[in-house]
Amino acid sequence: MSSSISNRDSNSNSNDSEEKENFEKSIQYSTPLPSPNNNEIPKILGMSGKRLHLLVTIMASNCFLLFGYDQGVMGSLLTLPAFRETFPSIDVTAHPDNSTMQGFTIAVYEIGCLFGALSIMYTGDKLGRTKCMFLGCFIMIIGAILQCSSFSIAQMIVARVVTGIGNGMNTSTVPMWQAECAKPKDRGRLVMLSGSLISGGIAIAYIIDFGFYFTHGQISWRFPVAFQIVFALVVLPIVLKFPESPRWLCKNGRYDDAARVFAALEGTTVDDPEVLAELEDVKESLAEEHLEGGINEQLRKMFHQGEHRNFHRVMLALWSQIFQQISGINLITYYAGTIFETYIGMSPLNSRILAMCNGIEYFLASWIPLFLIEKLGRRKMLIWGAIGQSFCMAILTGVTWGSAHTDNKATPILNYHLSQFVLLQMPCRLPVTGLSISWLL
Repeated sequence: MSSSISNRDSNSNSNDSEEKENFEKSIQYSTPLPSPNNNEIPKILGMSGKRLHLLVTIMASNCFLLFGYDQGVMGSLLTLPAFRETFPSIDVTAHPDNSTMQGFTIAVYEIGCLFGALSIMYTGDKLGRTKCMFLGCFIMIIGAILQCSSFSIAQMIVARVVTGIGNGMNTSTVPMWQAECAKPKDRGRLVMLSGSLISGGIAIAYIIDFGFYFTHGQISWRFPVAFQIVFALVVLPIVLKFPESPRWLCKNGRYDDAARVFAALEGTTVDDPEVLAELEDVKESLAEEHLEGGINEQLRKMFHQGEHRNFHRVMLALWSQIFQQISGINLITYYAGTIFETYIGMSPLNSRILAMCNGIEYFLASWIPLFLIEKLGRRKMLIWGAIGQSFCMAILTGVTWGSAHTDNKATPILNYHLSQFVLLQMPCRLPVTGLSISWLL
């Protein structure tokens, strides 16, 4: 009986190995034949090696800045007189009952992001990473133009959905493209950097909102909304000239192109042993993916524990992202100036100053994990962050309760301290532990 089972397992392993070997043969990459060109280092945009890696990082960083800017730009615009006159149906200063419509108008952007991100599951492997980035930025430009030229709430809602679709495509594509072009030892730090730059984009949005507060008329809100086009225009003219993902090239049978991209990124020739080894690793990975049944089978395995604890890993990443949002960070990001002015009772100028300082501190605090992540590790930083956030939320609850159960003279003082606490708690809340580490998981 045991020998029968052993033979059956042996035959199964043999069949798997044979199928894997056959697949590898079907995608076999032949080592480049010696030629004068093999002694030359391939260049992309006239660069190779570290300079090319830096260029890829700069391009990805610009996309992350765009993501952050688009999140933060509406925060201080909702209470501007010119904005309220243009969109009276979402003016909660004069008509508090419009809060639901205002919330829908702002939140519908996230629905567009969802559809854009999901679309990459089907278009990403067909178009390639750089084309998806081009398409995402192009759609965002259309959405930004529609937003900054809006004179009706219907147009603004459609425009925010369109912008969200483009942003969703970018945020699903750029991290993957950057990781597939980066060296394995650099990938963790690059993920941390991406989180910092998202918060940097939010800070830029708050600063521009503050600057245009001192202008009058429609430009006070139309220019900040339109400024996001600048980030997208940096991408459009040159992104298609950037190196395509080597993994995507291999998956589509373009092994010569993949070898040239690997060589350009490494700053060596296409027949360098390191380049051939990287190419072989990608082929091995694709063969295993094919053997396991492709993407549909991999999606199924995500929800089964298995020997590699797949379900456990997925839940860790999923719930860290969920708790990041439950913390209320997007409430502050999208409505910082509005909250400080409308609900806490600060003056329009002071509310925008505080929102700007909030964004700058958020950005500065997000750099801390870059220096601590390898020393403390993911687990300790997440635990420390959870304790810090719990402490902050407890104090926030107490201050809010106190504000609601005191006389009118004490309320403004409590409200002031509440606003100060919202600012000071940010380093404990998200940027230090939750922003980048949840992406890294």
